[in-house]
Amino acid sequence: MTGISRWLRWALIGVPFAWLALFFLLPLLIVAGISFTHSVDAIPPYTPLWTVSPAGIENNATLANYRELCQGCVVAYASRSAMRR
Repeated sequence: MTGISRWLRWALIGVPFAWLALFFLLPLLIVAGISFTHSVDAIPPYTPLWTVSPAGIENNATLANYRELCQGCVVAYASRSAMRR
């Protein structure tokens, strides 16, 4: 082969993947997680996705933001369709 040990080869391949995971995938996952929360007037300006209570872990995720986005798109599309008539 090339004389490079197996562990060195994995390290050379793993560094770019770790870089991508840290600086691309992690922020993308954070923004995606925030998109499933309710916005509030606080710091941070959103509710946590999960809360821990004596009853267990409660999921606070919702699709309300996506529903509102789609409703706005439908209204814009409907008004544009009506203007063409």
